[in-house]
Amino acid sequence: MNDIQKKKLTKREKIIYDCIQPKHRRQFIRLSPYKRKRMVDTVICNLERKNYDVSEFKETGRARNVEKKNYYIAKAVRKGLTAETKAPLKTAAAVKGALKKRQQKEVLLDSSGNITREKATRNSKVTASDRYIGADNKKGHLKKGSGVKKTVARQVDKALSSISVKENKKKRTTDEIQREWQSKSTGKGARYAGKAAKKAGNALAKLIMKIVVQLITFIVSIFQMIIAALPLLLPVILIFAVIMLICTFFFGATKEDEEREKENIGSYMVSDSVISYKDDILKELKKYGKEEYIYLFLAVVQQESGGSGTDIFQCSESLGKAAGTLSLEESIKQGVKVLCGHMNHEKVKVASISDLDHIRIALQAYNYGGGYIDYINRTDFGRDTTKDDVANIGKWTQENALAYQKEKSKVGGTPVERTGAAKKLLGPYNYGDAYYTEHVLRYYQTDSAKTTAEVKGIPKSDRINFLFPTGLPVTESEARSYMQTITVKIYNEVGTKSSMNITVHKKLVNAYRQAFERMYKIRFPIKVAETAAYCWRNMASDSSKQSYHSYGTCIDINWSSNPATYTSGIYLPEQNPLSITPQVVKIWADAGFFWGGNWNGYYRDYMHFTYTDN
Repeated sequence: MNDIQKKKLTKREKIIYDCIQPKHRRQFIRLSPYKRKRMVDTVICNLERKNYDVSEFKETGRARNVEKKNYYIAKAVRKGLTAETKAPLKTAAAVKGALKKRQQKEVLLDSSGNITREKATRNSKVTASDRYIGADNKKGHLKKGSGVKKTVARQVDKALSSISVKENKKKRTTDEIQREWQSKSTGKGARYAGKAAKKAGNALAKLIMKIVVQLITFIVSIFQMIIAALPLLLPVILIFAVIMLICTFFFGATKEDEEREKENIGSYMVSDSVISYKDDILKELKKYGKEEYIYLFLAVVQQESGGSGTDIFQCSESLGKAAGTLSLEESIKQGVKVLCGHMNHEKVKVASISDLDHIRIALQAYNYGGGYIDYINRTDFGRDTTKDDVANIGKWTQENALAYQKEKSKVGGTPVERTGAAKKLLGPYNYGDAYYTEHVLRYYQTDSAKTTAEVKGIPKSDRINFLFPTGLPVTESEARSYMQTITVKIYNEVGTKSSMNITVHKKLVNAYRQAFERMYKIRFPIKVAETAAYCWRNMASDSSKQSYHSYGTCIDINWSSNPATYTSGIYLPEQNPLSITPQVVKIWADAGFFWGGNWNGYYRDYMHFTYTDN
């Protein structure tokens, strides 16, 4: 504090200023003179009551006045008390006048009628006037010394701390004031809004009730009119109902059908339970940047579990646990992790959803384990190595899938064979599923439009070479290695949703799927017993030649309703719903196929669609 500020303080205030804590000095000097004087007076008065010698802190003139005042007060009290000496006496009335409304404690007399100092100072709150009343030599009991200054300073520090706390409580930021105002305004607005809403609700309820009553009255009147006219309208109603039923049955697609079609874009015959996990699997695929492969993973789930149970990916064994013991969340997490790992393997690296060559490797590794990838990349061949062995290094083939199955099934160096239906379904040896890629891919569609455009763009003269680079197969087993069985959705001959399996050339899978998908959308009926693609046989028109059905490049549809000119039967597309229509012909043409019904000359085959025009 500088000298100019210090001059504002009185002598006793300067003494106190030097003794109080430094953190309170600024606050002490900033008090108004009135507040500072009142604080000091209060502290001095309290300490004086506790018999401290605080004379140096008293202002001279005021100290004499107070001492004189206290003397006369004591004299007046003694005079009032000596009137009665036998019973305790309440001195409130007398003291009230003498002390100017200052309330006093009860003072008792001793047996001789004098006020003893012990009784007068029994209460810690006895005033200085009371000490004059009961004390003959008060100065002999005063507390003196340097400790009095420290005590005064402590009391002032305490008072200043109390003031600081109160001031902090009173301080509020602008945000607090605004929040308080907004709260009050919002509450008031809410009350008004509530009253307005209540009135509006009551008015709306009355209006709705009125409308409902009028509507009911109108409906009743209409119903009465209908009852009266029913004998005349009944035949018309029945005819209209029959027409609507027929239209709905044959041509109407329900909203459920449309939603199901959307879900199955990219997947074939995947169950509803598998589709229900689509979002959960997609969420996990995003961690690996593989969202575009969602339909491949749904196809895996369909093959592994069909969507039943909790371990839908059937991958608990990859963690060393018993089969089917993973929770749904664990199964999705582990299944996606394992298959993505195989797809990203440095010797696999699936490039796109249409990269079926590498997708097959990843799928077979998912079933067999990662050792399959190392196996097909081995180069330590023996003397009996063939050109095919070298050409197929790092590739999936049905032959190396079977060879790996045989190798892994060995117990003590001897392969363990399967028996019964499992042998035909999963392969001849007791390890994994040698046909796993075919089993999964029957539920999977890549970008069929793109793939179909590619095969459609190949010139007719080059298509045989495209399908069979080494020449046409000469045996059934050789031809079978080029085939793949797929499942397609159809409407059967009575218009009910169904499905069927057809075996076709692997390179034409998506072309066949595209055609069947579009026939399904227009609800063209398929008679399963009279529809087939691959079949190793001779031509019906020339038994000396091999039929192109033997190569999986053509299909016959509803042959009884779509006969060839060299067979019995009549082609009636406008009368028979199972006969091929111009719309169906266009569907197969868009997929890259030729129609036998367009052949020149006498020989026409209305059931026949062929990729090679044979």
